[in-house]
Amino acid sequence: MVEYHDPSFNAFEATQQLMSSPYPPSHPVNVQLRLPFRGHYDFHLDFKDVDLSKDYKFFTGPNGRRILFVNRDKPFVIRALFRLPLTPSNLYIRVIPLFTSYSRRNEAVLRQELNTSKCSILT
Repeated sequence: MVEYHDPSFNAFEATQQLMSSPYPPSHPVNVQLRLPFRGHYDFHLDFKDVDLSKDYKFFTGPNGRRILFVNRDKPFVIRALFRLPLTPSNLYIRVIPLFTSYSRRNEAVLRQELNTSKCSILT
């Protein structure tokens, strides 16, 4: 069975008409706000132990990465609260322990030769 379509019908043109709104947007749309930038997330840390709150420092780097420095000698419990933006986006949380102090936060992390070369025990 063969179906015949009207050759004057243009699917692309019909799609454009359906997708375009007859009304202008009520407010200007900022395309940058749609992107999942770190600065648009509401991020809050809450510590259960009140005394521990004196022993941590919260630092935000120039690229928007947020780093928390804590005292290594005390155990702590962190409750992290996130408020996501209205636009759907991917959210990932990465916890990486770095053993540096807050005063050395801008220094490069150097690896020792033992960690960069092959281990002689396995060969």
